Amino acid sequence: MSDNYSKHPDTTASPDTTASRRIMRADVIAIDDIGLLPVAAETAEALYRVVDAAYEKRSIALSSNLHPPASTN
Repeated sequence: MSDNYSKHPDTTASPDTTASRRIMRADVIAIDDIGLLPVAAETAEALYRVVDAAYEKRSIALSSNLHPPASTN
C-alpha cells in the first residue's frame, strides 16, 4: 500500500498531526470567516484542538462575517 507520507522523514505522523505542527510554528494563527459554512463535528473538534494547543503560547485571530442574533427583549 502506497501513501503520500512515505516521502516525509516522519512516516508515522498523521495528516492532522503534521498540519497541527505546522500551524503551531506560526507566531499568529489567523482563521477567517469562521462559521460561514456548516462544518462536521470532527472539523469543529479540530478547531478546538488548535485553539487549545495555542492557548497562552500563540496569538489567535478569529473572524466571522456572521451577525449576532437579534435580541428578543
